[in-house]
Amino acid sequence: MLDCRLGRHDEAALALDELCNEARIHADERLLAWVLVERARARSLLRDRGCCAELLQEAALLARRLGLARLETMALTNLGMLHGQDGEPVPYAHYTCEALAVARAAGDDEGVAHCLSNLGGALSAGGQLDEALRCYDECLPLARNGGWPYIEALCLAGRGGLRFERGDPDGGLADYDASERILDQLGKRSQVVHQHLLQCAYLVRAGRADAAMQRALGCIELARQHGFQTMEATGQERLAEALEALGRFPDALRALRKSLEIQRGALDSRLAEAERAAARSQKALAAHRRAQWERERRVESEERSRALAAALIEREHLRKDLIRASRTDALTQLANRRAFDEGMGWTLAQSKRRYRPVALILCDLDHFKAINDSFGHAAGDRVLARVAARLAGRVRAGDLVARWGGEEFAVLLPDTELGGALALAEALRQAIADAPLTTAAGPLNISLSLGVAVTRPDMLDADALLRSADLALYEAKARGRNRVVAARGEGQGAARGRGHIDRDSRSGA
Repeated sequence: MLDCRLGRHDEAALALDELCNEARIHADERLLAWVLVERARARSLLRDRGCCAELLQEAALLARRLGLARLETMALTNLGMLHGQDGEPVPYAHYTCEALAVARAAGDDEGVAHCLSNLGGALSAGGQLDEALRCYDECLPLARNGGWPYIEALCLAGRGGLRFERGDPDGGLADYDASERILDQLGKRSQVVHQHLLQCAYLVRAGRADAAMQRALGCIELARQHGFQTMEATGQERLAEALEALGRFPDALRALRKSLEIQRGALDSRLAEAERAAARSQKALAAHRRAQWERERRVESEERSRALAAALIEREHLRKDLIRASRTDALTQLANRRAFDEGMGWTLAQSKRRYRPVALILCDLDHFKAINDSFGHAAGDRVLARVAARLAGRVRAGDLVARWGGEEFAVLLPDTELGGALALAEALRQAIADAPLTTAAGPLNISLSLGVAVTRPDMLDADALLRSADLALYEAKARGRNRVVAARGEGQGAARGRGHIDRDSRSGA
């Protein structure tokens, strides 16, 4: 509100507009209600009466809903005074009566006194002089007892004007003099000058031109002392009216010319101030726009940062998905040949440091080509997927099961001796042979041939272990399939039954 007190109404209006928006954004209704009244005051000083009325009406409704009786009284009072300044006594009286009712209901004696003073002015402007006098008579003791001298001064001035209207100029002058003494003590010099101007007009109409001339001269001197150019010009006009009533026409003409000269100077001053205000307004607007641009840029930067972070997270997920896809067989969801080779290399390196054995089981589906030829490749793919699921379901968490290629599978068993590997291989063979797979054409009996090899001091590399297991698998095929065979030099597993399809070579299996 400091900008308003300094006369920088445009800057105050911009600051209050921004504060009002902030209050709306943060849903701070109490702050919003008070800011609306101050914003209306600033808009009134900028002659924006339409906006001022809308703001005061919104403030009054919001204050009523929040139970802020004092603020509602203030908003309604200002709304009434706004209509009074526009020469509309009926809405002036209407809104002031509403404010008076709110103040009475809230027990706000100061608000009651202020509203009574304003209501007296509204009724007097509307020609209801008796009702106006009753308002002033009720207001005066209330203001004096409450210790509110400014309200008392306003009430005395209003009653003084009313007495002039009712043909009692002496009573009117007495009330005005009492009001001016209070206003002078309060430092309200502009209102003292304003009341002098009113008395001049009343005295001329009452036929007391000499007294009007003296009041006008005093008003001019006081206005000149305090730099009230507009009031000084008006004082010259009142002086001209008094001189004209006294028949001193040349003096009246000189007073009118002096008034025009003062008004021209005041207009030039206002124009210069308006230019300065426009420059300040442009500067404030530019600063506001820069601040807004900075906020928008910061928000945009934060949004870009969030988007970038989300993109990086998504890229990391995609990278992991790609790595997982590059190491996973799409059909069986087992590790593929690449992942198996990496896992085997790492496992063998660990076994060398810890002097622990590693076992390898190579598995081959018997007569798989016949399944594709008889039932189609789609059925063959379903068989591979179900066999893979059964194999994966029977190994330890640290074991590695992979699709080796085509219808072949590999099982890598860290820390496993030959006996344990043969036992697992037999369990895998039985899991396939003893549970036919259901197909559209009926149950399908399938079997596995398995070759088992275990690392030895003279066989610690992957190629040697693979060759050994592959030779054992070849021997299992050659000996009738559907069986487990250990690599030579490690003991051989006995045949464990025969499959229902008998073929002589692995290349046709």
